[in-house]
Amino acid sequence: MLESQKDYLKYVRDESHTYSHATVRLMDIALNLVEYARDLVDQGEKVVWEAQAMDAPVIYASGGIPFSYIELCRLGTKKANAYVEDQLQVPGDVCSMVKVMLGEMHFIGKEHAQYIHSYTGVCEPFNLAFELLEKEGFEIKYQDTPITAAKDISVEKYNHLFQRRVDDIQEVAHWISGKDIDEDRLKEEIIRFNRTLGKVNQINSLRKKHKTYLANLPSAYIILGIGNYFGRPDEYEDILDEFIQELTNLPEGSYNDDVIPLVWSGARSVDFGICHSLDLAGGILLDWNVPTGLHNYFAEDEPPIDAIVHYTLGYKDKKVEERMGPAFLSKMIQEQGAKGVLFYNYMGCPMCAVNTNLTGGFVKESLNLPYLSLDGSFPTEPPTGQLLTRVEAFVEMIRDA
Repeated sequence: MLESQKDYLKYVRDESHTYSHATVRLMDIALNLVEYARDLVDQGEKVVWEAQAMDAPVIYASGGIPFSYIELCRLGTKKANAYVEDQLQVPGDVCSMVKVMLGEMHFIGKEHAQYIHSYTGVCEPFNLAFELLEKEGFEIKYQDTPITAAKDISVEKYNHLFQRRVDDIQEVAHWISGKDIDEDRLKEEIIRFNRTLGKVNQINSLRKKHKTYLANLPSAYIILGIGNYFGRPDEYEDILDEFIQELTNLPEGSYNDDVIPLVWSGARSVDFGICHSLDLAGGILLDWNVPTGLHNYFAEDEPPIDAIVHYTLGYKDKKVEERMGPAFLSKMIQEQGAKGVLFYNYMGCPMCAVNTNLTGGFVKESLNLPYLSLDGSFPTEPPTGQLLTRVEAFVEMIRDA
């Protein structure tokens, strides 16, 4: 059994997917993320650790280079977890995602982490972790997250929130560069975001013809690069182009073994053992209903700052096609011919639990499809036998139906 999340990435890079040069490159930049970020700081670049892909265009346009601090959770070690519990006296039952990020950020050190951008509405335990890092001398930029649906509030309230988000964008720009955001550069970054997202969806479309060419973990990591591009935008896009070329050049009917098509819904942060278990059981994830939104593009026909704000706040005066939630999940299931849905919740997160309860009921009652709800976090240990058994049993149940 593979012992850590890094082991899974190395296994894909060095053993299971050596036939795919694009996969080897992708796994390599994922594994070397922290070292690359440290090198950039040493070279005088402004590295910003953040969580939401939607912020990346603003950070790039302000002269910064974004890295997802969630990747520290995915690549975390037992050493980081132990440090936080033993030295900082953080209780053992606190989410491992937060503890590992906190420990790994400590090991990187404030001289190499530079900036951390935090939305306070993402997760309260994360807020507490950032307070501890701030005491260690890390520079934290806190901002609030608007979560009210645009259509449910007054015009006055909407206009207030809109201006608040505009001010947030300029605050980030000043925080990084000391001046207002370069709107021409922001426009370029929006176009790049949309272009690379289009390539990700093109890869997902091509995978339908060759379902087993890419296992579930490298497919997930293609998605995890959206927006921040692992700090290497040109290389990430070049890797996407190589994936497209590899899949396009495959002979008709190759890598098309009998597998069970599934979709993923909920948190992005998959326990890599789940991906591996799905591979072994013959289940393939063909699409993801996740917060990043694989089908959420920035508007290119309006001022770039407005496009950034509308992406998160929505429009007050016009209806936009839903890109998440039960209705879109239903459309996704139909397009992919999915036979089941896997829901993934962060352990102890009430928002995830409510989402799974509501959407899971919709999948079962309205779509008459089986679903499996998984609770996890960011383990530094190998997956439990119980978890693997549940995943394998779920796939076999669908296969035997």
